[in-house]
Amino acid sequence: MKNEFQFDVDSFQHHEELKVLFGTFYEKGIKFKECFRGQRSFMLRTNLSFKEVQEFKAKYNAEWV
Repeated sequence: MKNEFQFDVDSFQHHEELKVLFGTFYEKGIKFKECFRGQRSFMLRTNLSFKEVQEFKAKYNAEWV
């Protein structure tokens, strides 16, 4: 089953709360595809280097879903 959700984040606090939520998903192994402004992202960051993406994927056993 595939569901898509969009979040409109209107403050820095809400942005940080969403990062905590996504961090919990990653830590619990919940698989989901995260995009920020149409670009693939991890923890709402789109500007990761290839090395950073690989480290992130290894840390959380994440896939490029």
